Amino acid sequence: MRIGREPHPVMLIRTLVLLSALSVASTTMIAAGPRLVIEPNPASLGEPVTLHGHEFCGASNCSTITVYVNDEIVVEGVEPREDGTFSTELAAPVGESGLYEVRATQRNLDTGETIESTADFALANEDEPEPFEPEP
Repeated sequence: MRIGREPHPVMLIRTLVLLSALSVASTTMIAAGPRLVIEPNPASLGEPVTLHGHEFCGASNCSTITVYVNDEIVVEGVEPREDGTFSTELAAPVGESGLYEVRATQRNLDTGETIESTADFALANEDEPEPFEPEP
């Protein structure tokens, strides 16, 4: 006998995003460094998404920023501001609902050091109907 309902996949994704955000927030308090914020998160299929970067290198001896989604380049040549922040638009991945990893990388041209940050991004298909479960 089953009591209650199975959680809807969109709700599971939103819960995972919330837990991920809490984890990132607690990590950010401990260690400073580059970080990413994705808005909105979760997003629906095809919805425009904005990626904000903080604490990257804005000096002239640093490269532009390359953005990856699950290790595939989606944006190249993003110019950071002098304060190390940037914003760029992303198209939500075309595919299945789920979690995706977004990574932004940059190089210090003098030292060769890689500057990078990752964030989890949830893609939710809002058109997925709730499973029908008759009342007992």
